[in-house]
Amino acid sequence: MNMAEKMSFTQVTAIVSSCETDTINTLNSTRPEAQEEFLANDSLMKPNNELGRLNTRELQLKVDLLSAIKRWLDNLEELRNEGKPSNSSLSDKQQRAIKLAVEASLLGNGFCLACANYRANPCAETAAAQKAANEARYGKPDYDTYQALLQSQLEKISERELSSSEQIMYDELMELLKDVKLIPAERYQPSPETVETFSALMREYMAPIVANLPSDREISIEELTEKMCETLRGNTDDNSEWSAEYQPNRTVANANQHRKRLEMPGKRPKNILTHLEACKLKSHEEGVHAMRGIPYEKAQIEMFRTGMPGYDAFEEGVAKAAEQAWDGKYEDANPERYIAIGLANFEHMNFRQVFEILKRMMSLTDGKDQTKLAFTTTQRTFRGTDDLPNNKDMIYYNGNVKFWKYVEKHLDDPELFDHLFLYGKSDAGNPEHERIMYEAKVGGL
Repeated sequence: MNMAEKMSFTQVTAIVSSCETDTINTLNSTRPEAQEEFLANDSLMKPNNELGRLNTRELQLKVDLLSAIKRWLDNLEELRNEGKPSNSSLSDKQQRAIKLAVEASLLGNGFCLACANYRANPCAETAAAQKAANEARYGKPDYDTYQALLQSQLEKISERELSSSEQIMYDELMELLKDVKLIPAERYQPSPETVETFSALMREYMAPIVANLPSDREISIEELTEKMCETLRGNTDDNSEWSAEYQPNRTVANANQHRKRLEMPGKRPKNILTHLEACKLKSHEEGVHAMRGIPYEKAQIEMFRTGMPGYDAFEEGVAKAAEQAWDGKYEDANPERYIAIGLANFEHMNFRQVFEILKRMMSLTDGKDQTKLAFTTTQRTFRGTDDLPNNKDMIYYNGNVKFWKYVEKHLDDPELFDHLFLYGKSDAGNPEHERIMYEAKVGGL
């Protein structure tokens, strides 16, 4: 990469940005009929998914290019540490920011490539490589947390008065869990005082976001989408590209960072929302995912626009807290997703086994049939291979915990909400994120 020494900051960042991969979209199935086939055929151990966006050659080229840039950056850092000159025009802070982006992109592309290699040749070697890439990108699940969340869900079920059919389902669930050891375990929870105080502050902060929602009637997802567009145009910079889009075939809401779109689901299980439910959803999607993306949406470095490396766990914590603020109480964030990952990692269960447990556990917990949601959760748990765990969805629980621990330390800080919402898509609890975002905000990069 000797020629790169003569490249400008803009040129280098353009190359790095061109190597960005939307990991989730890349690993999503492109064969929607696989779901109905799986649900209709109990003999299938996993769905017949296709990953039409998974391109091994393209991913390998990105990994090779990013690896070369990282070696060049490492060499520049070594020269700097030794007090030796280089021909690079990049400042020290520009080098650090680009290196952070390169390392994050390598993890994402590396994980996608490991999934592609396993699908092409499923064997012990490619499975081990996928496991290493998965844990490097998303971390490892905690056994005690998995145990505590599983037992918490079982306790919720035991507190319900089950119908005869539900009792049969419960007996089936316990039979499926008969080889799972249940041991006493605890999980983190913030104090009620912290939750109450912060929730009041969050409701006040979100008031302008929800001000245009009708308070005297229910609202459809389609109308809520229009209300989102209305406030995004009114509360953001005229040049902001963020908007909301109603998508009839979506089943869950999604904040698409690359398109700068809030994608609202027409096939959501509950399409008509009460005022409280609408406030929660609007605060989560628009108030957090869109608003945190606006401060740096036109930055040269891709990670400023779409999220600093590892920002997503903390942001999901902020989004979950924005929802919880309307009730003023703490809840575990998506415990079923962490449990599914635990079953796959610690109990070595396959797609069908995890699905059958989730189908019963989630239906009994909620008191209604959750078969399709259980399938979606299981598919996310094995996304990329359909055989091996994908730990990505731990971010919802972990991010919620990380967020509340941060709030506990900074609840009296008058700049708390500035750090949460004006520093872009970053992790306020990560000193490296704070430093780089501060440098970008004050002096530019």
